[in-house]
Amino acid sequence: MSSPVGLDYERLLRDQDWFCLHNLPMIVSPDFDGLLCASIMAEHLDWQLRGFYDGKTLALDQPANHIRKFVFLDMEIYRPFV
Repeated sequence: MSSPVGLDYERLLRDQDWFCLHNLPMIVSPDFDGLLCASIMAEHLDWQLRGFYDGKTLALDQPANHIRKFVFLDMEIYRPFV
């Protein structure tokens, strides 16, 4: 099934299979839609909210070995320095 904007959801999930994994640690933006993303992923895939990132400051619930262990949701990534 094709979406109106041309996004192939089945291909996206096939190519990015990590998106359906359970119990992943996540970082979200500290605004309403970030909290909504966290709520949805926690409810459906048991993802764990571990912190917030507002584009300048990263706040974690505990020190991390490496930032790449987290999934960042609701983040602006189309910046030259990201």
